[in-house]
Amino acid sequence: MSFYEGEYSMLIDKEVSSMDYFLSAIKSIENRPKMYSINCSQAPKCLGLYQGSLIFVGLNDGNVLKINIKENYAETSFKCHDSAVKSMAIDQNKNEIFTSRGDEIIKRWNLDGDLLDEYKTQSENITALCLAQKFIVSGDKEGKICWVEKKTKELKNSQYAHIGKIKTLASKAKYTASAGNDAVIKIFSSESLDQLFVLSGHTREIYKLEFSNNEDFLISAGGDNTISVWDLNTKMISTVFSGHENWVRTFCLCPSEEYIISGTFDHNVRFWNLKSKESEPEGSFPAHEKAIIGICSYNEGNTIITASKDKTIKIWYLLDSEENIKELQGHSDMVTDLVLDEKIMYSSSMDGSICVWNLQRIESDPIAKMIGHEKGIRDIELSPLKGFLYSASEDGTIKVWDTTSRECNATLTAHEHIFLCVTCNDKLILAGGASGNISVWDAATRVLIKTLKGHWNGVSHIKLTRETNKLYSSSYDRTIRIWDLIEFRQLKKINAHDGAVTKIELSKIENFLASSSIDKLINLWETDSLIETSLRGHSWDINSLCISNDEKYLYSGSKDGALIVWFIAERVELVRLQMNGSINAIIDIPYERAIAHTLDNKIILRKNLDSTTELRSYPKKHSFLFYSYVKNLLKGKHVPYTNQWNNYIIFPMRVNLLHIYAYLNDHKKIKKAMTNLCRFLITSKGENPLSIALDRKASRSADEIIKKIANISSILRPYVFHAIESQITKLPKYKLSNIHLLYEAVFPRWKKKNLPKFGVISNDSIVKSENMDIKIEQLCEPHAKDGESIIFKQSLCRISLSLGSKESRKFLKRLLYCDDTEVFQIQFIQVILQYKFQQVRKLLFIQLGLSLLNLILLIFYAISYRYSLWYIIPLMLINTIYFLFGVLQWIHNTKSYFRDFWNWLESIRIFMVYVCTCLSLISAEHMQIPLTICIFISMFRVFVFFRVFDKTRYMIRMIVEVIKDIVPFLLILLMATFTISLGFYLASDFQTKLPTQILNSYLLNFGQLNADDENVMVWCVISFAFFLNPLVLMNLLIAIMGDTFDRVQYSMTIANYKEIISLVLEMEAGLLWRRGNNQKFYIQQCLERDGRTTSDTLLWEGKIKNIQREIKSINENVRENQKTLGEILRATSSMDKKISLMQVQKNNFVEKPRECSQFEFKDMTKTLLKGILKPKINT
Repeated sequence: MSFYEGEYSMLIDKEVSSMDYFLSAIKSIENRPKMYSINCSQAPKCLGLYQGSLIFVGLNDGNVLKINIKENYAETSFKCHDSAVKSMAIDQNKNEIFTSRGDEIIKRWNLDGDLLDEYKTQSENITALCLAQKFIVSGDKEGKICWVEKKTKELKNSQYAHIGKIKTLASKAKYTASAGNDAVIKIFSSESLDQLFVLSGHTREIYKLEFSNNEDFLISAGGDNTISVWDLNTKMISTVFSGHENWVRTFCLCPSEEYIISGTFDHNVRFWNLKSKESEPEGSFPAHEKAIIGICSYNEGNTIITASKDKTIKIWYLLDSEENIKELQGHSDMVTDLVLDEKIMYSSSMDGSICVWNLQRIESDPIAKMIGHEKGIRDIELSPLKGFLYSASEDGTIKVWDTTSRECNATLTAHEHIFLCVTCNDKLILAGGASGNISVWDAATRVLIKTLKGHWNGVSHIKLTRETNKLYSSSYDRTIRIWDLIEFRQLKKINAHDGAVTKIELSKIENFLASSSIDKLINLWETDSLIETSLRGHSWDINSLCISNDEKYLYSGSKDGALIVWFIAERVELVRLQMNGSINAIIDIPYERAIAHTLDNKIILRKNLDSTTELRSYPKKHSFLFYSYVKNLLKGKHVPYTNQWNNYIIFPMRVNLLHIYAYLNDHKKIKKAMTNLCRFLITSKGENPLSIALDRKASRSADEIIKKIANISSILRPYVFHAIESQITKLPKYKLSNIHLLYEAVFPRWKKKNLPKFGVISNDSIVKSENMDIKIEQLCEPHAKDGESIIFKQSLCRISLSLGSKESRKFLKRLLYCDDTEVFQIQFIQVILQYKFQQVRKLLFIQLGLSLLNLILLIFYAISYRYSLWYIIPLMLINTIYFLFGVLQWIHNTKSYFRDFWNWLESIRIFMVYVCTCLSLISAEHMQIPLTICIFISMFRVFVFFRVFDKTRYMIRMIVEVIKDIVPFLLILLMATFTISLGFYLASDFQTKLPTQILNSYLLNFGQLNADDENVMVWCVISFAFFLNPLVLMNLLIAIMGDTFDRVQYSMTIANYKEIISLVLEMEAGLLWRRGNNQKFYIQQCLERDGRTTSDTLLWEGKIKNIQREIKSINENVRENQKTLGEILRATSSMDKKISLMQVQKNNFVEKPRECSQFEFKDMTKTLLKGILKPKINT
């Protein structure tokens, strides 16, 4: 079995989402971490840890059990006392242990259990020990503390510090602390041994004390079920952790001081975040069957040790399972490069050798070693002609090795003292030298044929393209150069970095190039546009780069031993591994699902991120607590947001907290996480936090996500928008308040040095592009003499813009039914709609021409040629074209086709033309009414086509809206007219026909009155009709039209663009053959700097209307406030008068106390109180 061989089944079912898979997998994680248990012969009494390598346990029988962590937990023991070892202290610097059995004697031992010395104190029953600089400090049952000097054994100080038993002591360089049954903590100076101050806060005995490393705070735990954190500067409790269910017998502070890990009498271990103020632990698990008496931690708190009365010592691993890594050692000096030939790996070194490794049967030693160079080898490359390996050396030679015999076949030389890199294809061998030249040999004859000159410093790396005959070279002169290998000339020079370029890597499909430098940056270059993206994360010179075989990940290694894994799609850091040494080369081993990298003179093999279906978190630190946090979230517990888990990612699904918060619709935590730059990632199934929130219908979370993306897009751009490309076009169908912010951020002004500042804008000022390279020549005529100041804008994501494409139509439909005015005021949406309108403009004019031709033919047919069938043929042909076009529209939009007023109108027109045609074949005498209807509808249809023009589109929209709003009015008008007509009919004694009265009543609305020889009753009806119809209803009509005008003008932007959408959808409906062309493009625009376009005017008009409304509301509030303030001032003035009166009466009362009777005093007091209280109540 090979090193990484094993089961691998990464979610083949595409219907299962990453979150569903994650939820099922997280349930399988045990509720407590992995553990190694050691049984003791007797119950432990005390526990100590020496430098994370040795565990010492004091037992009930007087023995001390020693456990060697680094030697697979090997156990030894030595006898210390005749009875139980009750207290123990370990000197971490001098490798010594101090023990006591509870009498007056303290014994000093070395780490092997040899007795070194004994100390006698004045305490008869020692219960606690600690080491304070040069002193051994002991506490006893009577509350007495003794300080004994280590060297002289002299008792320096002793005093009764507590009432009752001292249970714990703790010491650091500055302070020594004691506590016991009296529930107080006393702080002494570790130098002068004087008592400094007393801390009181616990209500029961205190079991354990521990200082922080810098002695800023002290932690105490006791029988009142609490852990208290004391600020030693203020002498006050800063935090109390009260979530225990039983006595806190012991605890430890993890080395990084992030957590307090407590052990209790209820057998549980709990984790408390020192930065949190929550009373609930961040994680807990049942550790033993009986009370825990000791606990300690090492490995940055990722491993903890517990001792219990159940006679067991347990070592708990808070990390995920350890990485399956393998070290290969075969070189005596720095390993410089690695190459892979199927299952054979070759490594080169500065020791001048090349080692051969068999990855099928991995062993620590190479299967062969190729030696021939006199100096160190800097680079190696496999030939595509199978069987050859090339090596570049500091001895100034390129050697050709036979990979079968592992012998040197040839040595190539040029005018170079040092070769730094080598590459080849089936025709050429190329090598870069320290002088800056690139030497070119013929691969067949191995003759030097060309030297490429251009770099002025050493060529650090070179890469060949497979098909385009191009060469990319990087150099210590800070540049990357592109060469044509047909004409052997330089094509392009790129000023790539601010420091020497150390490595370049070309993607498999050659769509991007990665470069690294000593400026600590990695730049990714799109090979067609040379647009760069910088990745920042390293703090030292970057020596190595590798693109994974599936092109999902980029690996980078630096001189300080940092290995970073980058997610290429979003240009974000995923994982950081820190090692000791320099990483000079990295390769991907796809069939083993592993990577190999160098580390000084070693080679390390480790699994890649997608190598297993088991959950693995990165970073690994405290992964058990991270899983506990996630589980509590999923269980619906109240868990506060904590920034420490922000960078954690769970593989292989690539899920982080942002995905989980979105799944749970926790918008508050999403806000905090994104504010703290939690990474916005695509999961292994292509989901992102926004898509998860939308799928879960978590609108508040989705709204918060798009708001945060818009706010921090300057940090995340542009690749966060690549992650949400699919959601960008879906957002209009959701009622979210922040969509416009996202659309505004996705279309920024493009600022690049190579863009012109002046020019003449082309007629087509909006274009689409397959990459993010601005198409300057298409957008404008740059640097023209009569040019104006211009700027360029470009979308940061791609959208489907192809004419008639399915995705494009879906986006337009969502916009059509979107009622958010602010969305249509964003330039991104306006530019898309303008571009789509440009696409269908020709089709619209063709349809307008056909409609005009149809109308002209109908008119001529109706006037002069009704009996001629020749006019029927073109009419039928045009009508059939419209009919087929309508059918295509109906097929594609079965549900929504007849929602459109224009579709109804067109259907009626088509039907009436067919009716006229049929009637003309029977008899031309009965066609007057159908022809009139056809002409009327056709004229209206032609009129409607004037929506094509910007200036008439608004007026047509106004007419349509007025018609919609006037329908209820017309019903009222008809009812009123019929009522008045009936009144006239009855008042005239039935002498006039009812239809005539209806017509007269209708004309009365317009002031036309015929009242000759009418009786009194008719005049009464006329008076009522004049009041009702012309005065009331006509004024109501004017008001309705005014409101409609205001509404349409206010929403002019949305009305204008919705008309454009309707026109585009109408034209695209018949292009069924283009539905599958859903290719996505970036959209680009060139416009005047600070210029105002029509859309800008509409935008500002809408904003002005909003501002006017706000000002009106503010003025009303101001008037209300002024009125209220006036009342308050009047009440205050009245109160002042009452107070003055009270003061006068008080003075009179003081001057003449005997003249004021008891009843007069009561009356006066009541009067004063009424005068004071009433204004107060009013106020």
